[in-house]
Amino acid sequence: MEILNKTLLGLVKTGETVLEAYGIENPRLESEILLSALLKGSRLDLYLRKEDRVDFNFASKFEETLNRRGTHEPVQYITGQEFFLNRPFSVGPGVLIPRPETEGLVQAALNKLNEGPFLDLGTGSGCIAISILLEHQKCREGYAIDISPDALSFARTNSKSFGLTSRLHIFEGNLFQPLPQKLRGSFEVIVSNPPYLDLEADEIDYSVRKFEPMLAINGGAGGLDFYRRILEEAGFWLVPGGYLILELGINQLDTVSSLMKNHSNWNRVDIARDEQGIARVLTLAYKGSSLG
Repeated sequence: MEILNKTLLGLVKTGETVLEAYGIENPRLESEILLSALLKGSRLDLYLRKEDRVDFNFASKFEETLNRRGTHEPVQYITGQEFFLNRPFSVGPGVLIPRPETEGLVQAALNKLNEGPFLDLGTGSGCIAISILLEHQKCREGYAIDISPDALSFARTNSKSFGLTSRLHIFEGNLFQPLPQKLRGSFEVIVSNPPYLDLEADEIDYSVRKFEPMLAINGGAGGLDFYRRILEEAGFWLVPGGYLILELGINQLDTVSSLMKNHSNWNRVDIARDEQGIARVLTLAYKGSSLG
């Protein structure tokens, strides 16, 4: 693209043309977002400075970001940021990008949590656990687990940036495996957005399949592998009367509910639907002994 002698507004227009040629939806908006990120400012800042001229190095960096987006790499990976409950979280390759529907998981946890502690299984960027602690100042502490060291690097970065390193304890491992045994029977709430896609059966967006981590997406046959394991083990870690709160994929309410038939210690207490009316958050109460 022609990048010499450009103003910021000129770069916006050039970026729009380039992204449109790549087949990107909303090319003007995405051009503004990518350019604003390079400026380390907002889209408003961009237009307040629209007549500023840019040097060759800056314009070249913008060209690089456009080319990355042209491969359908997610905007969030390019800018290094995604908002979740109106807060900016650091993200990048190796960590699942937070989705708006997951915000309902936080609200469901807040509705059931007293002073804690709580556990976030498969924390990824840490957006769920961090949001709970920020929204619920009386909650003493949270625990977060993920199997991916790449994801946990973002969780730790975000925990530090929000000043929560003393309240959020982060562990690397497979589901409950890394937790100290002294925590058995101690959690008021366990919350999880587990991998729930069936890679063989579900339609998965190209950019998700190509760029986002399969560890955070692949739920096995029917997308049910992790629900089975969580239902089998979560009771050992909850206080009697504690809650297990799960995000669901599309059309998974009945299949996940059917798994409960093998575990008599769970009662279904609430279902929350997203803006499209999809059953998205399932809340279960544990009625058994914490000794399993």
